[in-house]
Amino acid sequence: LIEWTSSDDESNLPKYDFNESNMIKFENEFTNYLVNINYFEGAIFDEHNFSELLNNINRLIDKCFIMDEKLLVSKRNRITNPWITSGVIASIAKKDYLYHLWRQSIKKLKCQEGDPLLYTKYKDYRKSLKCIINSAKKMHKSKKFEKANGNSRETWKIINEIRGKQKGKIKPSFIIDGLVVEERRAIANGFNKYFTSIASKLNECDDGIPMLPIPSYTDYFKNKVESSIFLDTCSSEEINEIILEFSSNKASDIPVKALKCIANNTSPILEKFFNEFLSSGIFPDISKTGIVSPVFKKGNQQIFDNYRPISTLPIFSKIFEKLLYKRIYSFLISK
Repeated sequence: LIEWTSSDDESNLPKYDFNESNMIKFENEFTNYLVNINYFEGAIFDEHNFSELLNNINRLIDKCFIMDEKLLVSKRNRITNPWITSGVIASIAKKDYLYHLWRQSIKKLKCQEGDPLLYTKYKDYRKSLKCIINSAKKMHKSKKFEKANGNSRETWKIINEIRGKQKGKIKPSFIIDGLVVEERRAIANGFNKYFTSIASKLNECDDGIPMLPIPSYTDYFKNKVESSIFLDTCSSEEINEIILEFSSNKASDIPVKALKCIANNTSPILEKFFNEFLSSGIFPDISKTGIVSPVFKKGNQQIFDNYRPISTLPIFSKIFEKLLYKRIYSFLISK
């Protein structure tokens, strides 16, 4: 699934805040959801209910993590300033209060300098607050560098953020059949057509390099296997372990941080669903759809050839794939 979003639309997208209090709220909301519907009594673990589970998790994520638009107007939030803390916010509010008192004294005393004691108190507090804010910013940057230790790509990403260097936004218009197109669905279809044709174009390319014949898959199966494969059932512990192994910074349809938060409650449910899918030979349709995002490389931004595709796959499909891989690989190695 390729969905085109212009740079203008990105500013209107909801912002999520995965702070500790929101995590606790999300965990409690999900627990209440399971209790209210009495999930394990009489539940049918089929594709339809699997889709319902995913939809309800996404609904609760939106409910618990989307930031209030009123908070986004102010710069005192963790989205605009990730270094900010509740203590810093309280200190800024106190500084504003001291400033307000001093400004009131100007009106009362009817002089431009106002109360000198109030002004001195405000000025000293403002100076101390400035040092605190600078220390908070440095600590935040230091933690980011420590987290990216050994990862040159992430390190340079942090350096570019500090320098104020950002990736260029994709232009909302593209050249299709010689015409400049701005209609989003046409652009999305154009990307889809281009990305799906890359492999066939490479096969048709004749640049003088000899192509070696591709061996048949039968060349790798020299010994005939008489026995059939049997897929063992999975356990909630195995699923929970897979979830905790995911990197929290990886892109996914469901934020990995949020899924890890409810892993202990989700794993027993997924165990029921996945064992049903293993026994019936079903891979749920909702897990077959990925979101493809075009990433600009270089050159003219209005030409599809200058983009590469990045796929975001459903995280529950990744869990199921790891379960299948482990069982199939174990069977092939044993033979």
